[in-house]
Amino acid sequence: MTHIPDSSDKLAEEIDLHLDARNVLFLLGDSKAVAEHLQAAEPLAERLGDEQRLARVLNFLNSYYGLAGDPERAIEIGKRALKLGVIQADAASNTVTYYYLGAAYNKTGQYDLAIEVLTRGVKNISDDRRHERFGTAAVLSVICRSHLVQCLAATGRFTEGALFGEEGVRIGEEVEHPTSLIHMLCSVGMLHLLKGDCDQAIPILEKGLELCRSANIPVYVPVVASRLGSAYANAKRAAEALPHLEEGVESSAAAGRAAFGVEYRLARGGISVLGSHR
Repeated sequence: MTHIPDSSDKLAEEIDLHLDARNVLFLLGDSKAVAEHLQAAEPLAERLGDEQRLARVLNFLNSYYGLAGDPERAIEIGKRALKLGVIQADAASNTVTYYYLGAAYNKTGQYDLAIEVLTRGVKNISDDRRHERFGTAAVLSVICRSHLVQCLAATGRFTEGALFGEEGVRIGEEVEHPTSLIHMLCSVGMLHLLKGDCDQAIPILEKGLELCRSANIPVYVPVVASRLGSAYANAKRAAEALPHLEEGVESSAAAGRAAFGVEYRLARGGISVLGSHR
């Protein structure tokens, strides 16, 4: 049985260690360990009565369940987080909540709700804070725009989505943060794929996958490889498509994330794929 320190300071330190471990393990793609740390941190934050830390735990649980293939539970947790007083009062905290909740709405195809929530998140971030991560593993001004690109593309608003994509790529390059830039490149590549412009999508997704490898960020290999495989397949480059589609499925399963098996099957059959957004 895990020993829970009596001191409030020690309890707060233990929660922070769980959250710091989450950020490292998330980038390594170890979702099982991520879940263990978050599930251990939640009752500690509730016992401490620290809304700021509880908000961070709930936001990260929102992210975890979204990636694990349970976006409905992610939305439930996001709504719970929004009820916390600290979330309502603090721009940094509610920006993170808007991001994770918007991402969960995106995964369930509730694009209008996602666009509304993510737009709030973007508006909350002043220009002088556009490089900040707000305690997450990504630059919030980039990652919010990345999900906005996905949602706008899914609803056929390609021009608007492209503008958010350009801004997101620019900020990601400014701050030189590979995790954020990979996510952004993947979303922009997906926008071009949905438009049917594979020639535009392929080099962007190739750059994203190369960055995954060079920066050693395996967590995004499943989604980038799957998108790139889909782009190759739609460009009638089957020999290049299959290894990437297979890598996407294998990496996704190994990391405990919802796999991209549907994309693999459709692309292998030569059918245009839209897929789900991660």
